[in-house]
Amino acid sequence: MNFDDYAGHDALGLAELVRKGEVSAAELEETARRGIDVVNGTINAVVGDVPVAEGRQETTPDAVFHGVPFLLKDLAHGYAGVPCEMGSRMGAGYVNSAESVYGARCKASGLVAVGRTNTPEFGQSGTTEPVANGPTLNPYDLGGSAGGSSGGAAAAVAAGMVPIAHASDAGGSIRIPAGWTGLVGHKPTRGLVSKGPQASDATVPLSVNLVVTRTVRDTAAFMDAVTGPGPGDYVAVPKPERGYLEGLHDPVGPLKVAVCDALPGGPPSDPEVVANARAVATRLEAMGHVVEEAAPDVDVLASHRIGRDLFLSRVQGFVTGLAASMGREPGPDMLETMTLAALEQAEAMTLARLYDGLATLERLSLAMDLFMADYDLLVMPGVSKAPFAIGYVDPQRPAPSGPGYWADEMPYYAMSPIFNVSGQPALVIPPLDQPGGVPLGVQLSGKKGSDALLFRVAAELEADAAWQHRRPPVHVANV
Repeated sequence: MNFDDYAGHDALGLAELVRKGEVSAAELEETARRGIDVVNGTINAVVGDVPVAEGRQETTPDAVFHGVPFLLKDLAHGYAGVPCEMGSRMGAGYVNSAESVYGARCKASGLVAVGRTNTPEFGQSGTTEPVANGPTLNPYDLGGSAGGSSGGAAAAVAAGMVPIAHASDAGGSIRIPAGWTGLVGHKPTRGLVSKGPQASDATVPLSVNLVVTRTVRDTAAFMDAVTGPGPGDYVAVPKPERGYLEGLHDPVGPLKVAVCDALPGGPPSDPEVVANARAVATRLEAMGHVVEEAAPDVDVLASHRIGRDLFLSRVQGFVTGLAASMGREPGPDMLETMTLAALEQAEAMTLARLYDGLATLERLSLAMDLFMADYDLLVMPGVSKAPFAIGYVDPQRPAPSGPGYWADEMPYYAMSPIFNVSGQPALVIPPLDQPGGVPLGVQLSGKKGSDALLFRVAAELEADAAWQHRRPPVHVANV
């Protein structure tokens, strides 16, 4: 299969070719591996392989993604028997021992994991530049960041290596790279995607596993494959009776839509990203929806602070577990300066500070719920600025402890962490128009549980914009 044909189909399209007998799953896998070989040397998105026996399971052709090549983010992917080095020198050689609900459901959907993608150390940054593996470059601009922490996943999908890749999001880590690489990136309503059986944690209800894709329908179909409670879930939301893909083109009645350029107390968004969000609002108004200026009354800096504080305990858990399993001592030869600072902050975390953080999480979640009670949809920039240059964020740089490391990055994606804290769904889509340069995405959010509505609205926008056919300068079909 040639690269142009391969990259001309989304994941559902490739699975349909397999079902029709027009291509075999083996041919798709071979094409994906060739694509990785010819492009990865330029963008450094893929950092490791997946053992063949552990990256798939036998499925029948009616599995939704039967035979479709897939990449695993090298962090919390949940595939037993597969290396998971977490972007860290300390994690070199670590092999995941347990299968997660997410991993099992990915395999059951028919996806074939063919590699592992780059991530910052323990997923701590909004850019993917770990000391262990080097930086992932943006296929639209090789001097710029592809975002993080799912930067390797996003760069790989944008460059056509695979049509769909595992990604995760604890503060924007799906949506930031999607917003800088022209992809669809969704953070679901809290509790819709199982974190069981090991990773559910009452103190860190922020993160979720999902994917980055080129089309809304691929994301909707993947949600059908992985949503629903699993054993060990601390927060669990029932799977909707009507499938996301099945209802993707249901009529959307007149909606009440809020649009804002930035969140109160947060840094301003650049004119280009504001224009992209405004273009979506204008298109929605032309479609018959009621659009008005409004912003939720939330403390965006508090959402950044509490997100970081709660994530510190997760980083400490990663390091403690790795040190014990690998027999390695935490220190500057094993861990980045940024991680050592995070550990310092975690050690200093008091019980009072932790409970204050959880109380802040509840207050912000309530504030967003009250705001969204008056609106069906909130439209805002998906990222606040164009990507910074590779090297702007150095994980080895001297800096204040812990949260001080985020101060340089947060003005670039200030609109992301609030939805991890509040629990609302948040979907980043490519801009409606992209005359050139790096695409700067737009973010749609809604009430808790309104994921299907976000997909339906985005699918209508996608039909007009046809963003799935855009290709960056670095792409398998351009080789």
